[in-house]
Amino acid sequence: MTSDEYKATRERLGMTQAALAVALGVSRKAINQREQGGTITQEAAMALELLALRSPKRSRKGENASSSATGGALPASPP
Repeated sequence: MTSDEYKATRERLGMTQAALAVALGVSRKAINQREQGGTITQEAAMALELLALRSPKRSRKGENASSSATGGALPASPP
């Protein structure tokens, strides 16, 4: 994961550096360093990705509102 991808994921989650630091149990300085090109260990990348998977889906520009309301899942089709 690159520093740009790390930052984009945090922003997609709608979190500040401070909030992400608390959620991951690290310092805000560590988050800042990762976003400024510092080393992002595999563990740090996986922790952020897991947090993103567990968070409610954020609506993106142009995304269909109905798919956001259902978490992107399609309604069950009749048998």
